[in-house]
Amino acid sequence: MGSPVVSLAPRDISPVANGILRASTDGKTLVSVQYMATRTSAITQLEVARFDPSTGRITANDVLPSPFKGRIINGSDPNQYAINFVRLAGLELSPDGSRMYADTVNSSGVFQYDLLAGSPVAVAASRATIPVQIQNGQGFSDSGDLKLGPDGNIYVIRSSFSGVGRIEKANALAPFCRFVADGVRYGKGTAPARYTFPSTTNDLDLPPVVITGGGAIQGQAGCVGELLPFASTLSPFVTATAYAWDFGDPASGPLNQATGQAPTHRYQQAGTYTVRLVVTATSGQAFVTSQQVQVWPLPVVELGPDLTLCADEPRTLSVGPQPTGSTYRWHDGSTGAEFGARLTGTYRVTVTSPQGCVATDELNVELADCPSLPNIITPNGDAQNQTFVLKGLNAGDWALRIFNRWGREVFSQAAYDNSWAAQGQPDGVYYYLLTKATSGQKIKGWLEVRR
Repeated sequence: MGSPVVSLAPRDISPVANGILRASTDGKTLVSVQYMATRTSAITQLEVARFDPSTGRITANDVLPSPFKGRIINGSDPNQYAINFVRLAGLELSPDGSRMYADTVNSSGVFQYDLLAGSPVAVAASRATIPVQIQNGQGFSDSGDLKLGPDGNIYVIRSSFSGVGRIEKANALAPFCRFVADGVRYGKGTAPARYTFPSTTNDLDLPPVVITGGGAIQGQAGCVGELLPFASTLSPFVTATAYAWDFGDPASGPLNQATGQAPTHRYQQAGTYTVRLVVTATSGQAFVTSQQVQVWPLPVVELGPDLTLCADEPRTLSVGPQPTGSTYRWHDGSTGAEFGARLTGTYRVTVTSPQGCVATDELNVELADCPSLPNIITPNGDAQNQTFVLKGLNAGDWALRIFNRWGREVFSQAAYDNSWAAQGQPDGVYYYLLTKATSGQKIKGWLEVRR
């Protein structure tokens, strides 16, 4: 065994001081607390230091500027005194070393410090009390020691209780770190603890964590052209310094690569892609993980070119063959696979595939006058050719006047409804005049009535 390496303390420590020392899982961060008391006062100070495992020396250290201070409360006996909320009983670091947790004697709360906040002043100012989630009616009071478990959770002693509290997302900032009061019960036969954990090996029966990778990729199937989000979920014991993404889409050129913890990517072709992520940890170790992502095609929707229709000849619009399970929505809210176009306007349809991919198409329809008017009607009750029908015209757009062979008007209607059957008139030849109200256009002709 070689000689120990000694790093000088940043200040004088009282020979009667006691405290707690904790190290991060990568061995590069040390946190400590020293408690010093006299007959009249007491102080607890927190220190954060950077440690170089290769040399065994502290490379930087800071005392947080906001210590826990208090006064001694003297009783009737001058030799008896009490401490007023100043002593820390627990200290621990999150698995990735980004948060520091502290717990005071006889308190009902745990404090969190954000070690990424910056300067010592900023770290001290980041102190927050973690809200407690109550389970099984168990409140939380009189806490003590803190310990990081092999499963990445931080466990909190509860005085005289047969179990411990648990901080389940210790890498997250408060209040999102999830502190559960009734976290885990002790194994059978383990006595409740006062301020420290029981001495029996693994009384909580926690499973060990073996770090075989830097985490996993969070990604889901999507559609062509959709901006798909990705994210890296790290092992709680890994702190990343760099992320290198490859989306398996070389056709996208430089966009196939990305950095950061939560990038996005847009695929322009359907298929199955392999997304690869390299996470570089603070230790310099690189973790590689990959995941396949399915990109679904968009529906093929083609209503065709714009249309000009004769006024009395509606056209059925169709989206074409679609997979079973597809849904449709037209511009008017109807949901059929086909739509009858009868009026001038824009017709639009949105098709959603069974995978949720969406495509839309539209066309414009214009109505034209394509007159093909009959020159005979036979209103004899046989349900054939009974009335004068304006074929190729939208009858309601036209005013109709009918004259007999002597020029006398026998029928008039401002918005014709295709209903004239020579009621009350004899067989013979009649003459008609059609006038379109919107344009003044006129159409003249003759019509024979034969029963």
